[in-house]
Amino acid sequence: MPVVTARSVTRREGTALPTTRPAAQRRRLGTELRELRERADLRIDDAAAELRCSTSKISRLENGKTPPQERDVRDLVRFYGGSIEVGERLQEMARSGQDNGWWGDEFKDVFTDRLVAEQLKEYVQLEEYASAITSYTADVVPGLLQTESYITALTELLFSNHDAELRKRFVEFRLRRQRILHRDDAPRLRFLISEGTLRQPVGGSDVATQQLDAISKRIVENDPSCVVRIVPLIAVSPALYGGSFSVIVFDDPADQDTVLVEGRNAPTYLKSDADVERYGQSFAEIEKVSLDAGASLDAIEEARAILRQI
Repeated sequence: MPVVTARSVTRREGTALPTTRPAAQRRRLGTELRELRERADLRIDDAAAELRCSTSKISRLENGKTPPQERDVRDLVRFYGGSIEVGERLQEMARSGQDNGWWGDEFKDVFTDRLVAEQLKEYVQLEEYASAITSYTADVVPGLLQTESYITALTELLFSNHDAELRKRFVEFRLRRQRILHRDDAPRLRFLISEGTLRQPVGGSDVATQQLDAISKRIVENDPSCVVRIVPLIAVSPALYGGSFSVIVFDDPADQDTVLVEGRNAPTYLKSDADVERYGQSFAEIEKVSLDAGASLDAIEEARAILRQI
C-alpha cells in the first residue's frame, strides 16, 4: 500500500469535494492582511493601535488563529490602503472563517465546561473537512468506530468526576461525530487497531463484545472507503513503538495536512511536510505487518472468546 498523502488522495466517483473549512479561510485571510500591512510599511503595533486592541489579537488574526470579525477586517483594509474590492473580498473570507461548525453550535455547553479539550475540538474540525484519515490505535477503538455503549463506558471511566448530564452530552457529541461516515463526501478511512485493544474489557464483557461485533461488521462489509485491519500482538516493526497516531489529509492545497499524536494528557499536532511524510510512512510500515481481512476476523473471534471468560 503506497504512503497516503493529501495530494495523492482521489475522491470516489460521483461525490463532491468538501467545502474549504473555516480554518483554511482564516489562514488565507490572515496571510492577505499581513501582506497588505507589510506593503503599507506598517507594524503590528500600528494595526493594534488603529483597532484599539492588543498586538496579540493582530498576530492571531494574521496567523489564522482566531475567528475574524468583518468590522475589524474592513477597518484594517482601509487603514492599509486596500481597495474597496479587496475589502469586500476579505470581508467575505471573514464571514466564511467565522463558522463554528456543528461542534460549536450544538455542543457549546460541552466545550464550555471543558469536558472536551480544545485539542479534541481541533481534531473534530480537521476530521470534518478531511479527504482521508489513516489511523493506528494501540489503546482504544478509534472514535468513529465506537459503539454507543463503548463510548458510554469510556466516558464513565474517564470522566467519573463530572456531572451525569454532562457525561450524557459528551456521549451525544461523540455519536454526532460519526455522521461523517454516512456523508456522500465522507473521507476515506483506514484504521489499524492493535490486537491488545480488542481484549480490553471496556464496560465489561458484554459491552466489549458488542464493540467487537461492530468492528467485525466493518471488515465483513469490505467497504473500500472504510478499511479496518488488526495488528497482531506478535507483529514487529519500529513504527509500532511510537504510540497511537492519525494522519489527516485534505484535497484543498490551502489546508495543511496534519498528524495527531496521542499523548498521556493531551494530543500533539504536527503540520510540517516532513512530519506528515514520516507518519505516513510509519502507517505504511504498520500496515505491512497487519493481518488481512480473514485473519483480522480470526483475531477478533479469539478476543471475543477471551472476553467471554471474564
